This record gives sequence, structure tokens and C-alpha cells, in this order.
Amino acid sequence: MHCGRCWRARSAWTGRPSRRCSRWQTFVALPVAGNLFGDLGLALASVAMVAMTPVLNVLCVWTLVHYASPNRPDWRTVTVAIAKNPLIWACVIGIALNPVASAIPQPVNTVIDALGRSSLALGLLIVGAGLRIGEVIRVKPVTLVATLIKLVVMPAVAIGLALACGLSGANLTVVVCCTAVPAASNSYILARQMGGDAPLMAQIITVETLIAVITMPIAIGMVT
Repeated sequence: MHCGRCWRARSAWTGRPSRRCSRWQTFVALPVAGNLFGDLGLALASVAMVAMTPVLNVLCVWTLVHYASPNRPDWRTVTVAIAKNPLIWACVIGIALNPVASAIPQPVNTVIDALGRSSLALGLLIVGAGLRIGEVIRVKPVTLVATLIKLVVMPAVAIGLALACGLSGANLTVVVCCTAVPAASNSYILARQMGGDAPLMAQIITVETLIAVITMPIAIGMVT
């Protein structure tokens, strides 16, 4: 994870920076990629989402269980926690349904699509419900560090790696798009569910979302 240096801190915020640096807001990346490159952009961002989301969810749940617990759990406890996590199940069910998506009735597809499109707004509403205004005004140092890593360091590293791999055009831009977005809003939900520092996670998401309005266009503009 990208904030491994923070893992040795106390459990109150150990899992938070690592989760927020690794989980990315797919419901921002997808429409941006689609607006820039149409179906090609959506396809490229979707490939990244399918490849990364299950792995990142497993890593994030493992991090929370491993470091946010007062007693270090054994591998059975970690495995059970991962298996019980609804986000992991959502990934598994989505992958299982993908081959038969064409057989799903259109009315059902329409409802599912509407729910998916509303998920970003709902996620941000949930984050807002967990915010403490005083904490948003007094931004914590770990929030600033996490935001710097997510919105500046990660896109810079992504650009370097993508160029080293010979990527250009739409491929390079979508890579930057996927790494320049703020942290996933459902990180707050998982933080609460797994006993992490949910208010801190809410603050990180809020600060990143506000700052990404400025940093994301800059990052994309550097490669277009």
C-alpha cells in the first residue's frame, strides 16, 4: 500500500491512509474517461476497475483487520473478515453476473443502472452524515499527508510508469484519470464496519474531493 509508513501508528488511523491511498473513486473516473474518449475511455477505465477493485478490497480489509485490531489476528480471522465483507461479495457477484449480463431483462438493467449512477451521490451523502464540521475546519496532518500522496504522488508515479511502459494517447490519459481521482466514498462505510476511524476517513474523503477539483484537471492536462 502507498502509505505503509503510517501503518506503525496506532490503530485509530493506521488503516485509513493506506485505504484511502489505494481505493479510488471509480464513479468519478468512469464518467471523466467516458467524456474524454467515449466508449474507448469507458472500456479502458472499466478494465482497470475490474482488475483492481477486488484486489484492493481484499488488501484494504486485510489492512483494517490486521492493524486496527488491538490484538494481532491470525490468518483464519483475516480470511473470515474478508469473506464476510459485503464489498468483496459485490465484486464476486458482479464478476459472476457479467457473462450473462445480456440475458438480464432490460427493466432490471435500467433499475440497476439507475442505482449505480446514484451511488456516488449517496456515498458522498453518507460521508457528509459522518462529518464533524470542527474536524473539517481543523484538518489533521495525516489528512494532508494522505491527500498529498493520493492526488500528487500517485498520479506522478502513474505517469512515470505508464511512459516507461510505452503508453500514450487515451491509454495514458485513462491511467492518469484513474489515479488522480479522490478516495472512494465507500471507504467511509468500510471504516465504520471494520471498526476504523470513520470520522478521519470522512475528513480525508471530503478534503480530497474538494482539492481533486483542481488537481485532477492539472494531472490530465499534463498528458493530453
